[in-house]
Amino acid sequence: MSRKLRMKCRFCGHWNRFQAQKIFLKHKVKGIQTYVPVYHVSEIHKCEKCGKVMQKPKELIRIEKVNLYEIH
Repeated sequence: MSRKLRMKCRFCGHWNRFQAQKIFLKHKVKGIQTYVPVYHVSEIHKCEKCGKVMQKPKELIRIEKVNLYEIH
């Protein structure tokens, strides 16, 4: 399944868009088998603003939820 991802450049902070294929990997934890969605990029992507390499074809992208609140 082809998707258009938005990813923020870690060097300059610019938001970039690129095509990626969504795939599911098997993940087994304590006898429970689940499928984790990850994204596979087919070509090298550079930031539109600074030109540094953001994603390489051999890397898989996993989107995780981030806790926005600090617990004191």
